[in-house]
Amino acid sequence: MVIWLSLRWWYGAGWQWATNRAVVERLQWCNETFSITALIKTWLAPFKQTYSKPGGPIDVRIHVFFDNVISRFVGFFARSFIILTGALASLAVLISGMFFVALWPLAPFALPVSLLMMIFGVGR
Repeated sequence: MVIWLSLRWWYGAGWQWATNRAVVERLQWCNETFSITALIKTWLAPFKQTYSKPGGPIDVRIHVFFDNVISRFVGFFARSFIILTGALASLAVLISGMFFVALWPLAPFALPVSLLMMIFGVGR
C-alpha cells in the first residue's frame, strides 16, 4: 500500500511539484535577480542617474549635453550586458529544468537498477 501511494504521488502530484520547483520557481528567481523587465523599461535611462541639468551659457549646455549622452550610452551598454546575462541564465535554467523533469519518471528505478548492476558486476 505504501509503495502504491508513493508511486501514485511520484507520477502525479510529485511530477507537478518537480516541474514547478525545477522550472517555474527558478525562472522566477532569474527574473527577480536580473530584473529584466525593469531593465528593459529603463534601457535608455542615464546610468546611475548621473546627468546634468541644462541651463546657462552655451559652453555649459554643450558640456551638459555630452555628459547626458555619455551617461545614456554607459547605461545602455551596462543594461544590455545584464539583460543578455539574465537571458542566458534563464535559458540555462529552462534547459536544465526540462532535463530534470524528463528524468523524473526514471528516478524510482535508479535503486533497483543500481542493485542489479552491483549483483551482476557491471563496471568492474
